[in-house]
Amino acid sequence: MTSKLDPSVAPDTSQGPALLAVTAIFLFLALLCYTARMYVRIRVLHYPWWDDWIISVATLCAIVEWALVAAAVQHGFGRPHVDLSPAAIHAIERLVFFFIFMWGWAVTLVKISVSLMMLRIKNATPWRICLGILIAVQALAQTLNIVVSFLQCRPYYALWNPEITGAHCWSVVVRDAVVFTLSAIFVASDIICSLLPLWFIYQVPRPLFEKITFVALTSLGLLASAAALAKVVLLARVSSSDGGMWTEVSPVDLSVWTNVEECLGIAAASIPVLKPMLDRVLGRLGVRPQAYGTRELRGT
Repeated sequence: MTSKLDPSVAPDTSQGPALLAVTAIFLFLALLCYTARMYVRIRVLHYPWWDDWIISVATLCAIVEWALVAAAVQHGFGRPHVDLSPAAIHAIERLVFFFIFMWGWAVTLVKISVSLMMLRIKNATPWRICLGILIAVQALAQTLNIVVSFLQCRPYYALWNPEITGAHCWSVVVRDAVVFTLSAIFVASDIICSLLPLWFIYQVPRPLFEKITFVALTSLGLLASAAALAKVVLLARVSSSDGGMWTEVSPVDLSVWTNVEECLGIAAASIPVLKPMLDRVLGRLGVRPQAYGTRELRGT
């Protein structure tokens, strides 16, 4: 069977191009901040650490995720459900499954990277304990997310092809309970990781202008948390709908908020490392920056 669209479907009904355009913009922002971060860590400070390599894997996951969305759009993702053939729907559901898989790893690794960055900068015992617990909870939540994803149906590929004979899947009530529990954990850890850098800069003795600039930049993390909350609201609408995602919630909306969450997370995790570049820019603008301490940034 082919997964091509029905030729009678009008080409202007697809929201796929808009989805790809919007998500590409946010991905470009994330890649720009990530590239600048790695330039500072490798070329300027000559001291990449574990948080840098972990954010690198998260960025790779985001790129793969965008490629999966692009492939899904080729099969008709973004078109009304009624305009798609069964083969196209199965292909889209399969790609979306692995899209969610990559998203889970991307956002988890971003938060672990932020936690490690805080641990590198401030290595006091209370911080080690709190951040160690936070990292463990994040890793456990993502592990459970993967396990749950593959256990929802037997065989697991019935998730994207429910017409398989003899397939058994969880009830909607059980599935929603698990999904919302894991979503609550993800959102809570999002907010904590967003507030950690802000709380940290409040305690560090720095000039007021520098603190204000840092807070303004790292507030991207709070925007990422807001995107995560928006996504949960959309999931709630899907859960309460008889028609499901295809009739009550635009797949573009859900996918965009997912993309915004991870891409702003990557940007927010990278911006605090860009202080050497910020100092140079401020110097060119005539603002004399605080003497830069590589010891603090390296955590040595």
